Amino acid sequence: MAYIYRHIRLDKNEPFYIGIGDNSHQGTYPRAHSKKHRNNHWSNIVKITDYKVDIIMDDMTWEEACIKEKELICLYGRHDKNLGCLSNQTDGGDGGTGIIVKEETKEKIRSFQLSLNKKGKPGRVWTEESKQKLSKTITGQKHTEEAKEKMRKPRLNTEGYKRPKNKIECPHCGMMAQPTNAYRWHFDNCKKKSNTMGG
Repeated sequence: MAYIYRHIRLDKNEPFYIGIGDNSHQGTYPRAHSKKHRNNHWSNIVKITDYKVDIIMDDMTWEEACIKEKELICLYGRHDKNLGCLSNQTDGGDGGTGIIVKEETKEKIRSFQLSLNKKGKPGRVWTEESKQKLSKTITGQKHTEEAKEKMRKPRLNTEGYKRPKNKIECPHCGMMAQPTNAYRWHFDNCKKKSNTMGG
């Protein structure tokens, strides 16, 4: 079962955080009393004042708690949005909805994503130093004669025939293809499917 708690700062006697937790620990409410994994705003408040923990609701389903948490955060208002007194940095509900991301952070994320070698995106730019490091890791590798001999031999199936690399056969037309292409163009999408089903 889940519960909803709030932290109340004693210098102003007002809530400064709303949260939810799992009460599987039978009444100890560990998340409500924990100081770990709190945001900087929360930490700055508890540096200057004591606070108390108030369990608002208990014995709820997780879904019910998420809904009520969002309602309470909306009611008290978030300080980072200039809407109220809470140090919460999301709109609640077991997710990151409403989180404010700094432009600097957005730019870092954007730069990283653009550096990845994906379709429609520029590939990673390698410096000469990076190229040299990569080269050293893959050159000079020595294989034993036994390993070389294994690599020379074709991979055979149980009947002694050379087996195709990861290919599967379409049951409608008998075409052998890699799984991705096979399921895309054959099986349920095969042009000969209707013929084999008596259509």
